Amino acid sequence: MTSKLGYSHSGPKSSLRPSDIREPRQPDWLLILMVSFFVLTLLIAWLVDIPALLR
Repeated sequence: MTSKLGYSHSGPKSSLRPSDIREPRQPDWLLILMVSFFVLTLLIAWLVDIPALLR
């Protein structure tokens, strides 16, 4: 909508403050790394069959 003076009116801009816009969350790389090391350790333990070696 355009007024007589040529200014466009799009309503109050207070709802779109830059502080209200949240950045997308970054993945927690430390947690991903720790889980992958844990799964890798379980895989190696399963491949080597550690319980049979302890008998």
